[in-house]
Amino acid sequence: QAETSLDYSAGSPLVTALSAGLNSQSLHHALPMICSCHFPRIYSRFAQICATHGVRLRSVPDLPTAVGGLGAFVRRLNLPSLAADELRR
Repeated sequence: QAETSLDYSAGSPLVTALSAGLNSQSLHHALPMICSCHFPRIYSRFAQICATHGVRLRSVPDLPTAVGGLGAFVRRLNLPSLAADELRR
């Protein structure tokens, strides 16, 4: 679940508070019992541990970038020649 989640603004206490921790989904899936108020402080260490163990985190700098990536993915799925390839991944 950590590899398929998309994190945005992961180190921001403000964004974490406003999104109730939804901006750090990979961390939430790995440590569901930890309150999201701690996520900004522990995210960088979590990312280091993931890298050490070969777990690839998907992270973007902010919400607009995350939404833009989602839009691009949906557009690619609607291209007849690429839809089947994307769904096989």
